[in-house]
Amino acid sequence: MADSFSTTIKATTEVALEKAMFLLGRSRRGSEDDEIEWLDMELPVAPGNTSRLDLIGRLKKKGTFVICELKFGNSFKPSNDPVYAADEVVKYFELIRQNKAFVKEQHHYTKNGDGIIGKEFDWENVTEKNTELIVVANAAYWAYWIGHRGVAVPKTGEYNRKSHNVKCYSIDIPMNCFEKQFDGVSEYKPHIDNMILEVL
Repeated sequence: MADSFSTTIKATTEVALEKAMFLLGRSRRGSEDDEIEWLDMELPVAPGNTSRLDLIGRLKKKGTFVICELKFGNSFKPSNDPVYAADEVVKYFELIRQNKAFVKEQHHYTKNGDGIIGKEFDWENVTEKNTELIVVANAAYWAYWIGHRGVAVPKTGEYNRKSHNVKCYSIDIPMNCFEKQFDGVSEYKPHIDNMILEVL
C-alpha cells in the first residue's frame, strides 16, 4: 500500500498545481455538461519505477475515467514540451495496464497529515478504451510552447510503439499564483479558484 500523499508543500510550480487541482476536487472542460471529480494523485505505476501519474479522475455523469499529466511554465524554470507530456500520459496509461494489481495497491487509503485521502473507485474500469488521457498546463506554459516556440498541440502520444489519443487543456491561473501563496519558509497548502480547463 502506498504512503499517503502530501498536500502541504513548499513547491510553487507543477507539484503545486497538482495539489491545488486535487484539493479543489473537480474540473470542468470548457462548456462540457459534466465535471471531472479528482480521485487520487501521485500514484506509482510500476514496481521499482519512480514514475507517478499526476491525477486520476472520473467524469461524474459519464462515469468514465480521466488520467491527467500536468505541466507548469514560469519565467524561472522551463517545463517539458507538450509532445513529451503527451507521451508521458500515454506511458502511464500503458504501465497501469501492465501493472494493474500493483497500481491498485498504491491507492491512497490512508489519510495524510491534512486528513485527506484518495477516493474509492474500481481500478478494473480504468484501463478500458474509453479512459481519456489529457495534458493540463497553465496558460503561460502554452503561451511559451505554442506562441514562442511554435510547437503544435499534440493530439496523440506514444509509448513502446503504442499510440493513444491525447487532449490538451489550459487552466487560466497567474504564473506567480503559487509563489504568492508561499512565504518562502513555511509549507503551505496550494489553492486555486478556477475549475475551468479550456480546450486547446
